[in-house]
Amino acid sequence: MLKPLNVWEVLMWGSLAVILVCAVITVAVQRDPIGAWATLMSAMVVLLAAVGERRRLRRRAGQG
Repeated sequence: MLKPLNVWEVLMWGSLAVILVCAVITVAVQRDPIGAWATLMSAMVVLLAAVGERRRLRRRAGQG
């Protein structure tokens, strides 16, 4: 498993986990598939940001 490289990356991965839990709760409790879909789309955006941050920091670490 890769260690987080900085605090921002930890926050992004943590918020992604919270968003996914919210999507499950939205489907299970509220029975709202549209709300769950919107929540999953926001999770995708956070996932892309977290992956981009990881790549950026690894690239910078390799140059330094």
